[in-house]
Amino acid sequence: MNTTIKNWFIVDVYTNSKFEKHLGKILWGVVVNDEQGRFELDDYVCTSTLLEIKPSVREVYTRTGSIYVLDGPGELVRLTHDELAIISKGISPSELANIKVEFQSANEL
Repeated sequence: MNTTIKNWFIVDVYTNSKFEKHLGKILWGVVVNDEQGRFELDDYVCTSTLLEIKPSVREVYTRTGSIYVLDGPGELVRLTHDELAIISKGISPSELANIKVEFQSANEL
């Protein structure tokens, strides 16, 4: 059974902001449909480590055996392990990027 998500991000996770050591990939997105009933419509999902990405069928397979179907456009992003902890609480990677820009702007004043 599959979970379909929109507004998705495939996230490359690294140990630090220098992006020196790659820890793996995860998927973050918003639920459109969950055949297993684990998630409600518009819940966010932050997956376990990705094992396989099949672009031709728009499917992603996780370490825990889940299958996600990618609906619509998405993005590829790089984050640190610390930033992964933030998006796992429901903040999207694009929202996190905006927060970082605002924080940097505020520190320049």
